[in-house]
Amino acid sequence: ARSRAFSDDHRARARNQSGGMKARLSKSFKVETVIRPCYTGGKLCVASRDGTRLFGWCNGDVAVTEITSGRVLFTVAAGEDDNFTSFAVDPSGKVLITSAQSQLITTWDLENNGTKVRSWKGHNMPVVSMDVDPTGTLVATGSTDRSVRVWDIKGGHCTHRFQGFRGAVMVVQFRPNYSNRAMEVIGCADGGEIRVMELHSRDMAKLDDEHNMTAASICFSLDGTRMYSAGRDKIINVWEVPRLGGGTPGGGKRRGGKKRRSVAAYTHLTTVPVFETLEGICALPISTVFKGSDIKKRYIATAGEKGEIVIRDSKTLRTARTIKLQSSPTPSSPSPDDGERVGHHVLHLFLAIPPGGEGTIVSVTQQHNIRFHSLTELKEKRVLIGHNEEILDLALLPSSPGEGSSSLPAQMFVATNSPLIRVYRLDTLDARLMSGHTSPVMSLALSEDNTYLASASKDCTVRLWHIGGEGEERHQPTCVGVFKGHTKPIGAVSFCRMLASKFIITTSQDTTMKMWSLKEIQKMMAKRKKQKKQKSGHGEEKEGAMVVSQSMHGVVAHEKAINGLAISRDDRLIATGSGDRLVKLWSASDLSLVGTLKGHKRGVWTVEFSPVDRVVCSGSGDETIKIWSVEAPFQCLRTFQGHTASVTRVSFLNAGTQLMSTSSDGEMKLWTIKLNECINTWSEPHEDKIWAMESVDDYVATGGEDAMVVLWIDATEEEEEEERMKREHTLLKEQEMRNSLRSRDWGKAIRLALELTHSRQLYKIFLHLYRHASNRKIIQEALSACSAEERSKILMWIREWNTHTEYAPVAHHVLTPLVRSFEVIDDESQRTELKKAAHNIIRYSQRHLKRLDALLQKTYFLDHMVATSEHAVAIGESIEEPDDSDEDEDSEEEEEDAEAGDAFDDDFDQERILIRVKDDGLVTIGAEKDDDNADEEEGEGFGDSGFMSNWNESNDDEDNGRDIPGGDADAAEAKDIDVEETDEKKSAEKKSSKKKKKAKPTTESTPEGKSKAKKGKKGKSPSPGQKKKKKQRDDSTPKASPPVRRSKRRKKT
Repeated sequence: ARSRAFSDDHRARARNQSGGMKARLSKSFKVETVIRPCYTGGKLCVASRDGTRLFGWCNGDVAVTEITSGRVLFTVAAGEDDNFTSFAVDPSGKVLITSAQSQLITTWDLENNGTKVRSWKGHNMPVVSMDVDPTGTLVATGSTDRSVRVWDIKGGHCTHRFQGFRGAVMVVQFRPNYSNRAMEVIGCADGGEIRVMELHSRDMAKLDDEHNMTAASICFSLDGTRMYSAGRDKIINVWEVPRLGGGTPGGGKRRGGKKRRSVAAYTHLTTVPVFETLEGICALPISTVFKGSDIKKRYIATAGEKGEIVIRDSKTLRTARTIKLQSSPTPSSPSPDDGERVGHHVLHLFLAIPPGGEGTIVSVTQQHNIRFHSLTELKEKRVLIGHNEEILDLALLPSSPGEGSSSLPAQMFVATNSPLIRVYRLDTLDARLMSGHTSPVMSLALSEDNTYLASASKDCTVRLWHIGGEGEERHQPTCVGVFKGHTKPIGAVSFCRMLASKFIITTSQDTTMKMWSLKEIQKMMAKRKKQKKQKSGHGEEKEGAMVVSQSMHGVVAHEKAINGLAISRDDRLIATGSGDRLVKLWSASDLSLVGTLKGHKRGVWTVEFSPVDRVVCSGSGDETIKIWSVEAPFQCLRTFQGHTASVTRVSFLNAGTQLMSTSSDGEMKLWTIKLNECINTWSEPHEDKIWAMESVDDYVATGGEDAMVVLWIDATEEEEEEERMKREHTLLKEQEMRNSLRSRDWGKAIRLALELTHSRQLYKIFLHLYRHASNRKIIQEALSACSAEERSKILMWIREWNTHTEYAPVAHHVLTPLVRSFEVIDDESQRTELKKAAHNIIRYSQRHLKRLDALLQKTYFLDHMVATSEHAVAIGESIEEPDDSDEDEDSEEEEEDAEAGDAFDDDFDQERILIRVKDDGLVTIGAEKDDDNADEEEGEGFGDSGFMSNWNESNDDEDNGRDIPGGDADAAEAKDIDVEETDEKKSAEKKSSKKKKKAKPTTESTPEGKSKAKKGKKGKSPSPGQKKKKKQRDDSTPKASPPVRRSKRRKKT
């Protein structure tokens, strides 16, 4: 009764919530946007002449990312048993060259989504560095075998080989200002060794040992006169570079009577200390203009462990401008030496200049954040998050009210296993970073008016961020408050639902729950707004941020860590879920306990209040979802079962009529509360635990342990409209196919059957054409007009038809013209699929042939029977008359038996059992009767009137040694003599035969007369009783050889 009352009240509240209209139920969601990892550390680069795509390591593969949208286009994978060790991209961005642990060098076609082109054997040890020359024809590789090799990309063969390095070659780079007379490769090995290799002369020169550690990066000035090398020894070396092709003569073999020119000498100019470990250095173009810059000067940029991009004069290496990539630690943060600043360490620095676009300086930090700064003003344009690590929580900021519920949410705040909060613009996937916490952020919550964001962290603090109003201000959140008081990491935070309440609730792993007031902070913000002293900041804690250390109320809520927290719509109740398997309800006025909900068998991970009903929903590690009444006696109203792992998050949808839930196995389920059933399940694209879920209007966002954020959109109406249009289209096509069948337009009917995937209808069409030989040419014409995809589909259906004996003949009849219509197939996957189908067809065809062979062997037995019987077998011949003396010895009982047998003999002696093989191969068995009985018993027996044709009477006469009744007529039919007999001749023959029978003496008064009378009975027609007995014997015995009853003294002829 309570459950029915809950359902009625639930429907009424849902109608009121939706304005008196029936709440729309969702059935399907589709993926709108996926934010997946694009860089997880290692090498990152762009194509020099392309500048629109990033190429970087991503979980052992090479991910190709579009810079403008931030979306991963495709990924090039090495294989199951192999991993990439290095890669390079040609300047045009069309070819990717990779090296793997298997020592294979492979080229990939990037225009075809990373299709493999060719592979060849490379070094004897793994390759750790690669670079492509400016022409895109050669690739240089540096290996741990202390050598550098140069390869022809198109041919796949080695053109140059240089050995002699003291350690592994960690950096290899072509000199950009190449000449037709000279091409140089610079290699940097472990220990600070730098060598220059000239390809035309095949000479190699070693530069002075000016580095104490490995040079991490080298670059050339734009005019090609200087080379800069920077390393982890915190210095920059400047080298004077001679003009290409201007080397000094000496050393080397003569070619064509001329002496080769050796590699030009590089002169060391100066060494400049920078007091930081450098990872990247690059020369800036002439167009670089910033505040304080000099047009006459040229600049270079360096970056390293300080997390800054430093612009330096290319001649003096003095600092001209510094760009901070990350804000300084807050006073409560650890010192830079404690490891927090390590996350800001710049790993790579290079230029990305798209054709016809504004160039940018690209820097990559140790936290896998990719930043883009404009070359003209050196301002940060955008940030791409390479890797989010584990997603712990997220919050969606709705779009403006005037844009409608179908518009994309404005922003998404993401808490990861990092102190930085990610802020995404969902239209461009541009990201901003909010810093302030010193430990990973565990939970996020937005206020009801979407002006404040609360974040809870493992640093035992809660920070309050002012998001601002609409427009650009939303991209610059400012920290306005810090709440301190918990002794252990804070796991959950929640805002009050009503603006007048002005409080937040926090729960911690110290099993306590606290209530914090927001009134003082809001007064401070109102005062600042009035005085116009509020300053915008990019996620920084400004001066005057209020620190709150005293809570309004506090209570020990559970015995174990609190995982779930929720506040009711009217701000009267607070629900908490813990690892102690309990859900507790608290009063929001003083945090007093209202009730305890018991029923889960494992820890509770999440709780949520209904937006329309006085119920609360909970998800547990026991793989169930329960809906509880918030009124005494706090009973369980619904239990949803279906998950195969712990339920991590639940959320109400569509005015509280549906539930969306996630689990630790990466599944997401949609439930209908009224029917208590699961409508839909999604197991992709998430591959691991889903920890976070948030719903706004028609959108649902999920994030999990796989570092992936997925934005879903309700596609129910769209799919229903598509289904309706699909049904209408199908009906029209079906009617068109029927019209084509009526008009006998077989080619069009075949194409429509293929389009509608009606395999049975297509089989009926082929069956009709197969039965009529004149229409079989139509099959060849129809199949020739089909596309390659349609032919493949027909072949798959033929494979299915061929498995059935009934459909196999038609399948083989269609297979011949189908195979003839196939063209050369270039797709390897399609060829593999067709090979499998052909293999299955061959296997079943062999079974059909074996069956036909067995059937053919059985027909040989019939041929043998026909041959041994010489085309006809006569059964029931005349029987010799016994002696009169023997009849006297018979008893009366034997005579009665003889009379019963004679009744059958009289009838059986007048017919012959014949086996006939017709011209069409049909075998028939029948009986021939005398002409006298044939007229009287028409329709009885085995055969019809034309049964005895094609049989030779002479064979029967020779074998039997006597005349067969009706032999004249039978002989004429057996010899296939077409003789037209007149009615007079036929009647004359009948009269003569009757006169012969009447002329026989019949005397029954004496014993001799009785025996003769018995013999004369054979010529008489059987009585009705005798016919009935004969029919019963015929039904119970085989037709070909019926048994003949005889007396014991009878002798067989």
